[in-house]
Amino acid sequence: MGFHPLVSLTDHDNIEAGISLQVAAGLEQVPVSVEWTVPYERSILHIGVHNLPPGQARGWMSVLAEYTATPDECVLPAVLSELAKIPEVLIVLNHPFWLEEGIAELHHRCALERVLRECIEWFHAFELNGTRPWKENAAVIELARTHGLPLVSGGDRHGCEPGACLNLTNAGTFSEFVSQIRAGYSTVWFMPQYREPLILRVLETARDILRRYPEYPGRERWTNRFFYRGDDSIVRSLAAVWHDQVPWMPSVAAGILQLSGATSLRPALRLLLAQRGETLP
Repeated sequence: MGFHPLVSLTDHDNIEAGISLQVAAGLEQVPVSVEWTVPYERSILHIGVHNLPPGQARGWMSVLAEYTATPDECVLPAVLSELAKIPEVLIVLNHPFWLEEGIAELHHRCALERVLRECIEWFHAFELNGTRPWKENAAVIELARTHGLPLVSGGDRHGCEPGACLNLTNAGTFSEFVSQIRAGYSTVWFMPQYREPLILRVLETARDILRRYPEYPGRERWTNRFFYRGDDSIVRSLAAVWHDQVPWMPSVAAGILQLSGATSLRPALRLLLAQRGETLP
């Protein structure tokens, strides 16, 4: 029996990575998808829009970006309704209980209740997220039961860790997978690392972000991959801003983070943080 992975990669409010990958891998292998930032009432929602038709992807991204820049709650149902008319598109309400920094829980709850009341018919699934606490994912499961929608896996990873939450499917293409989800069929699998303490996983992600990558000339060091927009509106890497001389404070902080994520310290940190690990029912 063969194994054929289907992966939908999403950047925040940008589809260029997916379009670029299609050039190398082909249209069938790489769906063009986006995690859309949706300001809504006094909160912010994130909606996964997966598998946009290649010929329409940039046009749709312009529509989504316009809403993000000038949000109007009354417009959202029309946008979602038109997207949902495209059979191969999957619309997912990502981590519905996650709070954007600075957003009050009461305001987010009101926004979530309204969007579900007014737009639920155009959502195809809710996301179970491999980097969110189980208590939050359990609430998403209950939300899905309430509204009769399936659950799909999501990662929200920013490092090199493999996905901790996956969908199992016999679909041969992503469009076939979309058809299964839209029909209500979904099987989600949590990988063993989901039981690891989340803090430990975050530290390891920080190590991935800060370590050297000699295989990528010009981007080997973390200072080549962090950028700063100056008063002149020009974006420069920190290596350029600091003239390759990292100030002592960020240098020490980066060193500590890299050390804390080291493999040799993993057993000790796992023991220290054991009570904070995820527990599945």
